Amino acid sequence: MDIAAALGSDVTYADGNRTAGFAATDDGETTVTTGYVSVTAVLFRDSTEVARIEETASFDATVENTAGSAPAGVDLELGSGGAGVSLLDTQSVAPGSAGNSTGTLANRGRDPGVLTLDSMPFESAENGRSGPELSVDSTGGADEGELHEALAVRLRVERANGTSTYVLGNETTYLDFADVWNESVSLGRLDGGESLSLVVEWQIRESAGNEIQTDSVDVEFVFTLEQATD
Repeated sequence: MDIAAALGSDVTYADGNRTAGFAATDDGETTVTTGYVSVTAVLFRDSTEVARIEETASFDATVENTAGSAPAGVDLELGSGGAGVSLLDTQSVAPGSAGNSTGTLANRGRDPGVLTLDSMPFESAENGRSGPELSVDSTGGADEGELHEALAVRLRVERANGTSTYVLGNETTYLDFADVWNESVSLGRLDGGESLSLVVEWQIRESAGNEIQTDSVDVEFVFTLEQATD
């Protein structure tokens, strides 16, 4: 049974100072902390207790400090195990289409850094023009697609402690990609060994017309991780 289902909605997971007892403070150190969960079942007939049984089980929480094997400074890695990830895929879309993708960014270095999404440069391809598109689209060059003008995005950062924060747009608002692709967006601090998830949510404006037929957009995400000075 999920612990939240058993205990209700008021479940708080340990973070910050509450985790001090589990810490492995030295490079290369591994600590094992043993805890216990006890469940007591009590049976009543009317208001009189008639039976009681208790079961106790133990569990181990293992914490490994891997800082000793991490390189000095900051070291940014995108995707699990460095495999990379597609953050924005708009294939086979139509007005009103929407989707999202999630990518993991990790600081594999020892030192804390400040993570920034520098820009989202793109290539907007025309890919020829269909019959309906010809009547509304007078451009025909290879790089004169219109799909990027109909694309709207918003970005949020999810951290291991459960927080979720929008860094571009908000819960109710998408921003036109054509207006924000060159903006620098701070994703916050990333300590050594820490990772976060970047969620890219996108939609195609319902007002888009036949001018986006056959078009495609190739978006590149440019990140920097600079060593923190404090």
